[in-house]
Amino acid sequence: MTTILKQEKDLISRQSAILEAGFELFAENGFAATRLEDVAARAGVAKGTLYLYFDNKEELFKRVVENTLILNIAPIEAKLEQHQGPVLPLLEDVFGHIGEMLSKSRIGTFPKIILAEANNFPELAKYYCDNVILRIQGFFTKIIEKGIATGEFRKVDPEASARILMAPFLMLALINQTPVIRDGIGLDPKAHIKAARDILISGLKA
Repeated sequence: MTTILKQEKDLISRQSAILEAGFELFAENGFAATRLEDVAARAGVAKGTLYLYFDNKEELFKRVVENTLILNIAPIEAKLEQHQGPVLPLLEDVFGHIGEMLSKSRIGTFPKIILAEANNFPELAKYYCDNVILRIQGFFTKIIEKGIATGEFRKVDPEASARILMAPFLMLALINQTPVIRDGIGLDPKAHIKAARDILISGLKA
């Protein structure tokens, strides 16, 4: 029994190492330039071991996106479902949470990768759109609909307005991961998100 548990822990540990290595290399090199042998080397496993967990690079990329992005979306979706009362404080909190996440981690490299390589890898782009972009858009749409229902927000097109709310985060993700442009325009992530929150939420208020 102890031996089986140890084997399971070793399998999980190796898989975690592979996912972390994949995240690092995709962030550094993009999808096309990342090689599975390099992922295996950084994870400290043989290339053959990697295939015990993932059939190909596309599957590895999807799992990395799932671990780094999708798992970060689920908690804010749950927070909205459980939320009672005015939605304005929740929207302000979400703005701060997403802004901090994008400015302090390399998660923001994924929109850049997808936009740069979508034409060459349309299936991956569709996966990202369906599982990340549309889920975030859906979250903002629901929160706007709730705000309209409670009388906090004006009667706007919820879906179109949701995309507008997402725009500052896309800009932050793309530019914050490009130091020469970030420093050239003097982008301060905190100030950027605060300004976006103040301007966009003021535009929504009834």
